[in-house]
Amino acid sequence: MYRTDEPDKELVQQALANSMWAFECLVERYQSVVCGMAYHQLGNFADAQDITQDVFLEAYQNLDCLQQPAKFAPWLRGITLNLCRMWRRRRRPDALSLEDELNLPGSEPTPLDTLTDKEFRDSVAQAIGALPENNRLVIILYYFNEMSYKEISQFLDVPLTTVEGRLHRAKRQLRKEMIDMVEQTLTHQKIEPKIQTETLLESGLHFGHQTSRGNPKMAAYIFAERNGIQIFDLKKTREGIKKAQRFAKGVAQKGGKILFICTKQHAQSVIDKQAQRCEMPYINEPYQRGKLTEIAQQIGGLHAVVIVDVSRESAAVDEARALGVPIIGLVDSDGDPSRADYVIPGNDDACRAIELVCSQIADAVLSVSI
Repeated sequence: MYRTDEPDKELVQQALANSMWAFECLVERYQSVVCGMAYHQLGNFADAQDITQDVFLEAYQNLDCLQQPAKFAPWLRGITLNLCRMWRRRRRPDALSLEDELNLPGSEPTPLDTLTDKEFRDSVAQAIGALPENNRLVIILYYFNEMSYKEISQFLDVPLTTVEGRLHRAKRQLRKEMIDMVEQTLTHQKIEPKIQTETLLESGLHFGHQTSRGNPKMAAYIFAERNGIQIFDLKKTREGIKKAQRFAKGVAQKGGKILFICTKQHAQSVIDKQAQRCEMPYINEPYQRGKLTEIAQQIGGLHAVVIVDVSRESAAVDEARALGVPIIGLVDSDGDPSRADYVIPGNDDACRAIELVCSQIADAVLSVSI
């Protein structure tokens, strides 16, 4: 939902002219993304569905406040995150909100997005200690002692506006301190930032098949089922991508060749683009037995193969197995994970999901030459 979209601009302008059809088109375009974001914020599908309705209701009521119609997506994202935060506070009124204040994503990802919840809390505590005394005190009184602005004003014997100013500066400085600390850690340890959850959601990687079509062998990769649809655990999807990237990078460092295979018609151009980008061979036409062996002979050997949909490309999987070529497989909920050496659990039908996975592998290959 980071993109700036001209079709969005046209629909927003029509919706502002009282076209309910145009707004319904916007709802249809972003409903699954908003619901997915809300689910990963709240961890509950029923709550996520309620939030989704509230998001579009607020968007419709405040559409005339959107100054740049082409930026409807990031604007909608902000509404979603804000409502999720308010929802969490209503459900957990006794919870401290400092982490929520500091961890509210902006329009661009930051190094803070790489932290686990525990790491984030630890970083907050460490960064508070680096604040000037006045700012540190107002943070502690407001968030930890749960005092109101008025109570802090009376306690410190300063004007109310001073309290508000100190709190604003303290939060801004606290976030900057945390970002600086994490950036230093990442630089020192040479850690690559995690793939953003929202990026995975936008691609549709989290959607599996209908429960009735699910393969029991994929149960370990499924987070939940909703309305008869299996939903992937995106933490495991992210882990699968990272493992595949490390393997692909190792192959590239040794000068090895990686073959990309996806014969789905709607994704042919994706495979073409990503394979050519990293200067690797690919197959995007209907697979014929013996093709993998033929390519291996032509280029002097294969060291890995990326296969989108191991069920559909069973002939390629069998041939790779026979040749002893390791398989990186994008495996949907109806697939067999034992058919791949490096499993990336996720939607193997959506074009954007396929492109995301293949681009991550291509990036790993290209990182060797950078």
